[in-house]
Amino acid sequence: MVEPGSSGLPVISLHSGLLQSFRRWLIEKERIEERTANDYVSALEKLDYLDEEKALEALGNDKAYKAARKLVQFLFETGRLSKDAKERYLSLLKRKTESKVSERVEIDWAELVSALRDVAEHVRPEWRLSLYILYYSGARIDEVLRMIAEYDPSRLEILPDGVARYGLFWKRGKKRCDYIYFPARLLEAIEEHAGTVIGYKTFTRRLTRDFGFEASKLRKLHRQVCRRVLGRDVCEFYHSRLGSLKVGDLAYENLRQLADASYPELLKMLEEGLERPEKFRELQRKPPRRAVVLALAD
Repeated sequence: MVEPGSSGLPVISLHSGLLQSFRRWLIEKERIEERTANDYVSALEKLDYLDEEKALEALGNDKAYKAARKLVQFLFETGRLSKDAKERYLSLLKRKTESKVSERVEIDWAELVSALRDVAEHVRPEWRLSLYILYYSGARIDEVLRMIAEYDPSRLEILPDGVARYGLFWKRGKKRCDYIYFPARLLEAIEEHAGTVIGYKTFTRRLTRDFGFEASKLRKLHRQVCRRVLGRDVCEFYHSRLGSLKVGDLAYENLRQLADASYPELLKMLEEGLERPEKFRELQRKPPRRAVVLALAD
């Protein structure tokens, strides 16, 4: 229910009926994964209602912030909120650090890799495998877990220099994962554990609870190492962040070829860093390489 507020901004009552309609919209129209849709609904339930004060409060909680912005769009698209109210809410629900602060903040590479090695020694083999694929690929946690659970050898390409490339081609909402690159020596373990389902929440919560280890940081580490070694464009391809590159079909194929040819260099650095974490300290002090300029075929 949407009612006028004292500030002129409508007050949105977050009752169960509205939230269930919102959940269906997220899954069916926005193509958001069911788990994420449930998380958004749960975050909004804790707010109870949405007004100017609650919108500002949501800025401090990442899930509530994202959920509230999606909710405003949902209400507008379904005719429950005017265009003016939508724009005013979205203006409130805008972080001043919109340029992804987390990507600019450096993590301690050597410390994270040392922790990874320690955790890997104390978890089950399929969890150890998942951690190492996360480290070598930079893929998201749910993408790696999906690859293992639904592993299909026909999607695998063996490249020169001990490199494997797996075509996941999974898109949900604005997130996508085209390829997962990793060392081919992991294939035996992947085939051994193919079909094993590892719950996302179980995986992340137990790693955090039992070891104080945040597996999501491995993607940030991969991104930062990659940009030091190879530059921006090819790293965006490894992470399937293609929206920022605005590439067409031809540029995409060129970029994939560049990614195939460049991965051995990145793999070498990742393996050296895993073997000797102090190696990363020297590299971390260097600035990122300049972006590669793509030469399009005639």
